[in-house]
Amino acid sequence: MGTAGSVEVVNPDALLGRASSIARTIADKELEAARYTKRCMRAIEGLGQLHGYAHEHRLSEELRATGVTDRLVSGFLNR
Repeated sequence: MGTAGSVEVVNPDALLGRASSIARTIADKELEAARYTKRCMRAIEGLGQLHGYAHEHRLSEELRATGVTDRLVSGFLNR
């Protein structure tokens, strides 16, 4: 297995196992944060840089209000 830039090259025999591993990694993440990330990525597609940043900032503030951001930052700092 090797990597080329941000693309991972996997032997075809190992593909299903690697895909399952990536899926588990995603599933282990904070669900609310994943939802906001997905919502943000969909919302900013096609927007200019300034408008995209402004929209991302609004969604980040919404996420912060849920308490998820503080919990994740705290967990990161305490590990």
